[in-house]
Parts: sequence; structure tokens; C-alpha cells
Amino acid sequence: MKSTKLFELILSLNSAELLQFGEYVHSPMINKRKKIIRLVDFILQHVKKWEHNNFSKSKASRYVFENKPHSDTAFNNILSDTLQLLYQFIAFTAYQKNTSIQQNLLSQELIRRNALGHAQKQLKKQEQSLLTLPVKDADFYKEAFVYYERSNQFFLKKVRRGFDVNLQKMQDSFNSYFMLRSLQIACEMASRNVVTQAQYNYELFELYYQVFEAQVKHVDSINIQIYRKTFLLITDAQNPVHYNQLRTLLKEQSNALSPNELNDIYGYILNYCIQAINRGETRFYAEIFDWYKILLKDKIIFENEQLSDKTFMNIVTSSLRMKAYDWTTQFIYDYNYALKDKIRANAVAFNMAALYYAQNDYNKALLQLIDVEFTDSFYHIGAKIIQLKSYFHLEETNAFLALNQALRQYIQRNKQLSTYHKKANLNFLRFAKQLYQLQLNKPLVTKAAWSKKQQVLHIKLHDADPVSNKEWLREVLT
Repeated sequence: MKSTKLFELILSLNSAELLQFGEYVHSPMINKRKKIIRLVDFILQHVKKWEHNNFSKSKASRYVFENKPHSDTAFNNILSDTLQLLYQFIAFTAYQKNTSIQQNLLSQELIRRNALGHAQKQLKKQEQSLLTLPVKDADFYKEAFVYYERSNQFFLKKVRRGFDVNLQKMQDSFNSYFMLRSLQIACEMASRNVVTQAQYNYELFELYYQVFEAQVKHVDSINIQIYRKTFLLITDAQNPVHYNQLRTLLKEQSNALSPNELNDIYGYILNYCIQAINRGETRFYAEIFDWYKILLKDKIIFENEQLSDKTFMNIVTSSLRMKAYDWTTQFIYDYNYALKDKIRANAVAFNMAALYYAQNDYNKALLQLIDVEFTDSFYHIGAKIIQLKSYFHLEETNAFLALNQALRQYIQRNKQLSTYHKKANLNFLRFAKQLYQLQLNKPLVTKAAWSKKQQVLHIKLHDADPVSNKEWLREVLT
């Protein structure tokens, strides 16, 4: 019974929503079918036990049909119809939470009915709601467009012809909304092209922007400026001016963005910093650490009060690069509550291993990694690289060479990794092996010969791009 679409969706409802769904189905205006009511009553009686007991379909159907003969088809039809009611309920609860949609639909219907006195009052409420929106993001411009569109419809009902300023404001709002959303979409396309080697085409966007750029009153929007600079940061990553200008804009004007916008922008910035580090620009470790402290302080990276395990790992990595060991320990202790229950133990084990490794306690790091489950490619590669580095420092030659080869094969065959990540990690493995062999040969050659080989490897490493863990390679090469 749990396997049906209905019951999968039922399990997504919280306790209050379950009770509300029961009331919804019992409402004669919504539903008059008694068998659906009985099915929902059955659900409400047993849903809390589903985590431990799997109720059979036959038990539910007997309850619904009151032990009377019936076909599977009849019960399946009840399930299907109840699922449709659940869809309606979910849409209805979303509608109840969105006053903007309610106001828009109401004013539209009042104008259609020629109830112009009521419509005028409703439009005034919409105007007041618009003025209370905290930031002028894409949602603001969309709401402004809808408000001016309704106001223009109201004007036409009363006057039919003549000049109405709402029509111009409707056009201006649409232009700003269109430009900002186009920028946001273009940023996401450009970012995915870099990170996942996607092939999104946003050439038409550049033509749009050239047209809009001439309209200074729109380009003056701080949101549009920030997204434009973000787009340039992603697409012209070698130019440091974009990063510096964007950082200044955010530190001075971040309150102009919504939490969702900030989350997106900071995500692009962090990706940029990581790519810079992979190019060997180590100063960006400090930049990443500073950004993460801002994100934690302002709770921007929390989603429903939770942190993803990847975000958690990235924060630990950045703090360890800055040798902030006490800060890292405190972070793991203070924020592991924000991880989902099913991944908490794994995430804590992995990050504690990273902490022990950073403190040069290689044996303890290796022991800690025993508790790490490889739930995805990034955990797998991250854990194996900690192992590989530990074997390097412990001079475990056989273990190091075997793991290097195994990890190389895993990365080459992995279809989840982008071309960029594959290349960066494979380059790391290649240089790590060469470096280890260089260390092994040190007692076997003259000091001058060894120094020459070291210098050659140093030049090759400097010229290679991208290379993950490049700074570590440089450190052990010196």
C-alpha cells in the first residue's frame, strides 16, 4: 500500500496538513463521495504506523467497501480519485499562502464582473502590498507588472480610451522583470556550462542586454547590476576586475537581494573561487572561508533550517585550508545538527577524518575513514584522496600506488563527473604519482640530479590546469 503514488505523497504531509486534508475531503463543497472519505479516514488512523508497518492494500479496501464484495478496479479508481483530491489540496494550501495570487485573481474577477467599486478597493490593497515588498527582485517586478496590468484593465472599463500611465508602468515593469530573469537564467546556463560541461546557448541574451543597456533607468537597478557582474564573473573568469567589483557590490548592497537571490549569487562566487584555487591562486582559500562565515552568520545557505552534506564538507575544507582547526572542530560540533539524520554520521566521520589529516594525524584519519560510506562520487573521491595523501606521508608505497591506480580507473569510468572535474582529479593523481616516485628516487641519485628533476616537475605543475589539490602538491614538492 505504501508503494502507490497516493501513499508516497501522503507521507510528505506533516501532522497539521494531514488533519487539514481530512477536513478538506470531508467538506461537501469539495467531495461528496463517501468511499473517498472512508479511505482518507483509514489513512489518518494508520499513517503514523507506516514507518514500522506496511498495511496491505486488501486491508484498506475492506475498510473502504465495508467488507462488501468489490473489484480491484473499483478500489484502484478510489485511490486514483483520492490522489486527484490530494493534488487539489496541495495546490489549495499553496494558494492560501500566496496572498499575491489571491489578490490578482480577485481583482481580475471583480473587473470582469464590472464590480468596479470593489475592484478599486482591491487594487488599492494590491498597491499597498507591492509597496511592502522588501526588495526589488524579479518577483517584485512581476507583481508590479500584474498590478499595472489590472489597473489598466480597470481604466479601460471606466474610460475605454485615453492616456493611462499604468500602461507605461506595465511596460517598464515587464522590461525590468524580463531583463532580470534573463540575467538569472543566463547566469545559471553559463555556470552549468562551466561546472557540468553543459552546452547551453545564451547568445540571444547578449543581444537582449545590449538593447536594455541603453535604457539607463532599468540598468540602474542594483539587482540587475549585481547579476550582470555575476554573469561576467562566470563567462570572463580570467578577469579579476569582475570579482572585485562584485564583492564590493555585495558587501555594500546585499540587502537589495532576496535570500534566494543571495544564495544563488554566493553559489556562483564560491564556484569561481574554487576554479581559481584549481588554477593555483591560493589566496582564494581565504576568500572562500570569509564568504562561508558570512553565509553561516546570515543563515543564507540553510534550506529549511538544514545544511547539505556537500556544503558542510566545503565549509570544513575551507577552514582547514586556513588552519583554523579550533574553528573547524567547533563548527562540526555546533552545526552537525543541521544535517539530515540519515547522513549526519557519515558526514561527521568524513569531516573529522579531514580534520585529523590536516593536523598531521594520518593514522587517525585513516581509521576515521573506515566509518565513511561512499554515497556518491564526491564523497568517494574525497575520502580516497585523504587516504592517498596519508599513504604518501606514511610512505606506504604499495598502498599508495594501488590506490592511485584504482582511483584513476574509477574517475575515468565515472559518468557523473564533468570533464572539468575528471581532468582536475586525473591531473592530481598523475602529479602525485610522479612526486612519490621522485621521493623514492631521492636516495638513489645525486643531489644535483634530484634537484633538476624536482625543478622540472615544479614547472610542469605550474603550467598544468586544472589540477585539484594543487597547493598540496606544491607544498610536498618543496
